[in-house]
Amino acid sequence: MLRHPRFRDRLQTGSLLAQRLRPDAGRKNALVLTLPRDGVPVAYALARQLSRSERPSSKAPFPPE
Repeated sequence: MLRHPRFRDRLQTGSLLAQRLRPDAGRKNALVLTLPRDGVPVAYALARQLSRSERPSSKAPFPPE
């Protein structure tokens, strides 16, 4: 697994992102979308700190060529 030296793990990444997005979190239409697989821990930490529910997204179907 690739690790970026700036972040300890995905939960810390979500927490740091929440701090940056806090000014916009009070908007009525603020929403946290969860990307499948690796994005779930980030969205969980982000939604928890911003008091928002997270919404899972599904993979977009790949159109046949």
